[in-house]
Amino acid sequence: MKTNLKTIATALLLGVATFVNANVEPAKKSFEAVIIKNAKAPSLNLFIDKQKGVKVDIEVKDENGNILYDDVIGKNATIYRSKINLENLPKGTYYIEMTEGRNVDVKKVEI
Repeated sequence: MKTNLKTIATALLLGVATFVNANVEPAKKSFEAVIIKNAKAPSLNLFIDKQKGVKVDIEVKDENGNILYDDVIGKNATIYRSKINLENLPKGTYYIEMTEGRNVDVKKVEI
């Protein structure tokens, strides 16, 4: 009888644990970004689609973390399109950092 109770208790605990894990959803990003490097000119095209009600901060940084460009997409905007001129920058690695609350998306770009 003790073995049957242990088996039933174990089965119930596994069922509850599975049910709890099945209801946990991963955090959803509130924005999607696409960066296209222009082949004909030293520039980047930045396309961001985001949910209304969230603010997204955009920064372009060099390898040393120096901010070369910054912009903010306000809470009411849902579409952001920008052409970032890189003409005066030396060749190297740059990072486009997009931040919404605690969510940070970093894209690496070589010019």
